[in-house]
Amino acid sequence: MALFDASKGAGLELILYHTSQCHLCELAEALCLKLIQNDETISIRTVDIVSDHELMARYGWLIPVVAHGDSELNWPFDDARLREWVAQLPTRTASTSQEAP
Repeated sequence: MALFDASKGAGLELILYHTSQCHLCELAEALCLKLIQNDETISIRTVDIVSDHELMARYGWLIPVVAHGDSELNWPFDDARLREWVAQLPTRTASTSQEAP
């Protein structure tokens, strides 16, 4: 899996937990790529769980998983569900609910 460019100054970094040779992870990566292409304020960092025993224990049967802070979106999800989940993240709802002075 590719590491998405997190250096573009995005306001929201998501983590995609995955393993190599995982077809579902490839589908999730494609959805995430589509998401960041349409919203430059989002970046995605991929984390291969195989090299970390704690991550394997936590996500081994759940991957792919997209995470931000304590919020996680487990597979299965589609484009609409991913966008819905991102929209409800605290950093998103806080920035969209503030009124101008």
